[in-house]
Amino acid sequence: MKVDFKRLGGKNNSWLKVFLYFPLFFISCSLLAGYYETLDQGKLPDGYPDDILRGHTSFNENTTGYNTDTSMMFYILAYLSLEQQQQTFIKYGMYFVPSKQWMDVAVEKIKQHGGTKGIDPMAGNGWLPYFFTQEYKLPVIAIDNGQIDFSRNTGPDTNKIAIQKKDAITGISENPEANFLLLSWPTNPDQTDGRDVAFEILQAWGEKGCILFIGEWDPPLTGSLDFFNYLKTHYTIETIPNYLSRRHINDNVYFCTPEFGNP
Repeated sequence: MKVDFKRLGGKNNSWLKVFLYFPLFFISCSLLAGYYETLDQGKLPDGYPDDILRGHTSFNENTTGYNTDTSMMFYILAYLSLEQQQQTFIKYGMYFVPSKQWMDVAVEKIKQHGGTKGIDPMAGNGWLPYFFTQEYKLPVIAIDNGQIDFSRNTGPDTNKIAIQKKDAITGISENPEANFLLLSWPTNPDQTDGRDVAFEILQAWGEKGCILFIGEWDPPLTGSLDFFNYLKTHYTIETIPNYLSRRHINDNVYFCTPEFGNP
């Protein structure tokens, strides 16, 4: 049922709007808290932190003729929820949004294509390989050169996932047993003093096995033009469903299978 806020409460319905909207915000915060409490326990959440917040956004966009004070209320709610999301993701040092809703599908795809042991050469503080190893019992070697400092972020239990501090290309060459590759938000050359590490990783990997890539398909935010051209030339690419990105971020999860290499 569509509610006509203009008619409810007459012309001066500001207090009615406050009464109606703020409970929605506090409900949203409770959903956010449950999601992040799961992360604090080192577990993979079943859903997403911002389902109801997205509902607020779409409702606002699809509604016209609101008074200025009503629109301002939506902006306040959106700003507060965005700040909470941003601060919390800063806390964990994640760029991707973890959830069983998409990771269940991704893991099944990897297994169908013969993936038994993976490598993440840009693992950051190790959350993605941690979830693969702990939640799905699909071991992933975590490699990171330590260029980005994650010491202030809450990372996974280091007793359960060890991060090898070394160059990405060295990590790939020293672990030939890995038969699938994880790449979450790979850097672009502007972030690495002109070195195109993401493209170098693809060249070093060749077509050994499937790739799970998380990022924005639009450089220079993630990867580079050479990186994307290599993927499009050497791999068949499909989008993993059910992934929701953070507000104002347009990343997605892509499953890439080699055109000419091993299935």
